Amino acid sequence: MASTVRLVSPVARSIVQESRTAPRLAALDGRAVALLDNMKSNADVLLERIAANLRRDDRDIETQRFRKPTTSATPFEPAVLDSVRQHFDAAIAAVGD
Repeated sequence: MASTVRLVSPVARSIVQESRTAPRLAALDGRAVALLDNMKSNADVLLERIAANLRRDDRDIETQRFRKPTTSATPFEPAVLDSVRQHFDAAIAAVGD
């Protein structure tokens, strides 16, 4: 009796997307920087230290932190990201753990 065996590879296909980094700002003085917290463990600690370093030496840098409502893999709400794009000169995303 002949039987057929079907082999299935567990390896997913890689999807490579090209992307470019945003151009660097010449200076941060007088700029607004959004700090994006994904609520993973220690992301808040990291962002607080980054904010303190940005404000060091009395530099004129405005920072505002945004937190996701959950630690799930879902991205920030589109409205939050749109607001960051419209009102901030730069953004720093922290991933904790």
